[in-house]
Amino acid sequence: MAAFRLIFSILFSLLFTPFAVQGKIVAEIKKPQGGDEPYVGVNIGTDVTNLLSPTDLASFLQLQKINHVRLYDADPDTLKALAHTKIRVIIGVPNNQLIALGSSNATAAAWIDRNVVPYYPDTLITAIAVGDEVLTTMPSTAPLLFPAIQSLYNALVASNLHTRIKVSTPHSASIILDPFPPSQAFFNTSMTQYLLPIFKFLSKTQSPIMMNLYPYYVFMENKGVVPLENSLFKPLTPSKEMVDPNTLLHYTNVYDAMIDSTYFSLKNLNITDVVVMVSETGGTFLANDTTNQTYCIAMDGVDTKTLQAALDWACGPGRANCSEIQPGEPCYQPNNVESHASYAFDSYYQKQGRASGSCDFKGVAMITTSDPSK
Repeated sequence: MAAFRLIFSILFSLLFTPFAVQGKIVAEIKKPQGGDEPYVGVNIGTDVTNLLSPTDLASFLQLQKINHVRLYDADPDTLKALAHTKIRVIIGVPNNQLIALGSSNATAAAWIDRNVVPYYPDTLITAIAVGDEVLTTMPSTAPLLFPAIQSLYNALVASNLHTRIKVSTPHSASIILDPFPPSQAFFNTSMTQYLLPIFKFLSKTQSPIMMNLYPYYVFMENKGVVPLENSLFKPLTPSKEMVDPNTLLHYTNVYDAMIDSTYFSLKNLNITDVVVMVSETGGTFLANDTTNQTYCIAMDGVDTKTLQAALDWACGPGRANCSEIQPGEPCYQPNNVESHASYAFDSYYQKQGRASGSCDFKGVAMITTSDPSK
């Protein structure tokens, strides 16, 4: 899924109005001063083949009237091409840069001088997404996440850009435990020591919490407990609507419930003035049935070092969903590189729509028709 996530398959949006039911808003969250209206944008990565040139990409976005984009890095050619287009841009800090940024204020200042100052305001950079799902895909880096955020913000202050450009970090939905009913949701307590300083920072700087929410994968992971219709925004009869017994709010889709679970989780930490930005969402884009289903697994006999490198890529730049193979999670056992690599490889392969070439990982993976989860 580390790809040119364009073209309406994976979106992001800013949502100001949680807890809505029958047109009535429960005013639990303050709308930030001077905030934008809700919007939808697209995510763009460059780790693919046959990518449009930056100039053609900018023209395409304008033609399609796409006014908001999130870049997974700070590609200079793309930033130049987006100049004077009035397209609002979120730029990303790749996970592999977090250690350097979180360890050195000078490195963070240099990052801003290199990736922001030369382009703004011709290119309308509105936010910096620091890392991506760091707490669940790179837990060893978690202690450096907030320092990296703070250092980048301090560098923006030094350049007098901190009131124009927000700083946040995208989280996986798996940091929220017991997401339904939303009113009982809470953040994983083992992560609170890292999350709370970030949330207080977001509150202080009037910045959004970024969440990557995938309703369809909630359906897949719950193996029938969540009806498919609830994950695909299909019309529901009242009997199929999800009802929160504590608030009596009715949910016609998993997406809305996931958003509200984020707000309630924040409220449980006494954070009531941070809005949710859905920094990434989507689902399957090749509507294959389960006939002739294929999977991607690690090949036998590959040395551990090579396999670990491929696993690190899948969970990092490859953006596979590796939250389930973290310590204490359902797929952590058996705790060995081959099993974890097979899980990550298949996550990447399935999210790529089982596309040709997406199960290779430099020759250490293979396709099988046997479900590795069984």
